[in-house]
Amino acid sequence: MALLIRPGQVEDIDQINQILNHYITNTAIIFDIEAWSFDQRQQWFKQYNSDLYHLLVAVDQDEMIGLVYNSGFMNKPAYNISSEVSVYLNSKHNTVGQGIASRLYTTLFDMIDQSQIHRLYARITLPNLASINLHQKFGFLKVGTLDETGYKFGSYHSVDIYQKKLN
Repeated sequence: MALLIRPGQVEDIDQINQILNHYITNTAIIFDIEAWSFDQRQQWFKQYNSDLYHLLVAVDQDEMIGLVYNSGFMNKPAYNISSEVSVYLNSKHNTVGQGIASRLYTTLFDMIDQSQIHRLYARITLPNLASINLHQKFGFLKVGTLDETGYKFGSYHSVDIYQKKLN
């Protein structure tokens, strides 16, 4: 696999939306209930590749294998020094255990190190041992649990919050 990690581009929006909509419609990992339209994803995309927020994609021969991004943590100006991170792999490919999520995070974190971001956060819907292990590998520590905070597919879902302190 000749994996290329690069900033997401407008031409990637359709593949990004397909990957994220898979998680929306088939898992409780993302708490949206309905798949996003192309227009919704296009609006969402506008926040990225700025000084603070980045979206990177992993591509192999024009096929998107995964994506990673950091976004605003809370909707208040004082939170601008904090950011939430997310990483997703394309479910069409058997990429588990190949280190792709780690490579995406490494590249993203190198970019974030050049910004004013002071803390990173990850919200992990439980159970998700693979995601917990990935975040712990990068120095994230659990700072709390939101018990049964979401309801999807007829079940309540709890979410762990992980934090990474930056220099």
